[in-house]
Amino acid sequence: MDKDYESARTLLSSVLVDIKKREQPKNVVDKWTCLDAVVMLDLAQVERQQGNVEKSQQWAETGLQETKKWKRVGACDNCQAHLLSHLAHLSESQDNVKEALGYYSLAIKHFQDTGTGNMEQMDTASRQLKQRLLESTK
Repeated sequence: MDKDYESARTLLSSVLVDIKKREQPKNVVDKWTCLDAVVMLDLAQVERQQGNVEKSQQWAETGLQETKKWKRVGACDNCQAHLLSHLAHLSESQDNVKEALGYYSLAIKHFQDTGTGNMEQMDTASRQLKQRLLESTK
């Protein structure tokens, strides 16, 4: 394994442990809110780059659950948009078209609800995937 990825994984994992040790005041939004989900997204990206699709998906799904704990918090909404995009692309890369389309739909709905994420990119990717699917069934 590339030393840079191993180093990144080690660093991010230790940061996540430290974040989890910190007590988050109930219902108080501060600079720490959703930082754990951001680190999980980073870990998901590291795992994807190393070809560890299952671990990447696990980190992204766990991060997604963390972001859902905080409604209408900019950092969480933004992170959720990136996690949905990551999961959509990851599913698509594994030729899991139905799952990818589901994540793209969630990302688009998330954008409509919160204004975060890249609506145009998700819509384009979704349309292209649907087109590919149509062409493959001909």
